[in-house]
Amino acid sequence: MMKMTAPGRKISLLLCLFLFLAPLVTKPVSAQFTPPEEAYISGLYGYRQAYTLSCEARAAVDFAAYFGVYITENQFINAMPTSDDPELGFVGDINGYWGSIPPYDYGVHSQPVAQVLTDFGMPAYSQKYLDWTTLQWEIASGHPVIVWVISEMWNGTQITYTTEAGRQVIVAHYEHAMILKGYDGEIIYAIDPYTGTEKTYYLNNFLSSWAVLENQAVLADLPEPTPTDPPTQTPTPTLTPTPTQTPTPTQTPTPTLTPTSTATPTPTATPTPTATPVIFITVQAGDTLVGLATRHNLTWQQFTAMNNLTYPYFIYPGDVFRIR
Repeated sequence: MMKMTAPGRKISLLLCLFLFLAPLVTKPVSAQFTPPEEAYISGLYGYRQAYTLSCEARAAVDFAAYFGVYITENQFINAMPTSDDPELGFVGDINGYWGSIPPYDYGVHSQPVAQVLTDFGMPAYSQKYLDWTTLQWEIASGHPVIVWVISEMWNGTQITYTTEAGRQVIVAHYEHAMILKGYDGEIIYAIDPYTGTEKTYYLNNFLSSWAVLENQAVLADLPEPTPTDPPTQTPTPTLTPTPTQTPTPTQTPTPTLTPTSTATPTPTATPTPTATPVIFITVQAGDTLVGLATRHNLTWQQFTAMNNLTYPYFIYPGDVFRIR
């Protein structure tokens, strides 16, 4: 066997170190930190589904409305492709018998729902095999999540269905979609499209039911602020000192004007000009980004641009943000 030289051993050790640290570098943010113990999204409302099997459509349009994208339930249904494969489109009759599995009346899974939402201007993406921590971070960030469960958080049984194209898909009787909007210890809060009302469930029951259809969900795919957003906000602080400075010249006393012009740091160090037009708030437990923005007559895009926040827009109790 060839004897390894000192430089060779050094390179080998660096390579091993890189391979060991690489997974840590790409580890999701949600897995590196502990999410808040509780979070709740206010301002999210649900309505009762219009058809027997339109829970996914109703959940999707209520989800989109929370982000300011308005679609009717019928518009969403008409835009949804049909298929015998729930991963590709709606299976069966929208007014069919609930509880069947493909190829009979069934419904649709998360991927087509996310695509139709995106087509209507609500950026969204679907994902399977998610964990509870990821959902906690979404809700704590003010983002509701559409989840696929079994009826009223029943356990359910996985069934492997082979589509006409020969693809195998996991399905289950009484497939159902809800909007997850909050959690508090061992309780979760969800909007059930079947009644259009908010309901509470035990976390363990939710996790068992959610796992049947492979922990799939639709999440908001919020874009990062565009480069043009910050410039539209930056004129605000530069313009606001000007009106506050104009009263100073009107106070004609020469002695007060002379120190100001000679000691230029004085106006910039004075908190008075910035305190009047600029307002800050402190994040409290349970606050969400969208909730804070709405409370102060801002869109979430304005709020994130004003505070230089980037996706996934995490906020924490004690954070201080500008709202004016």
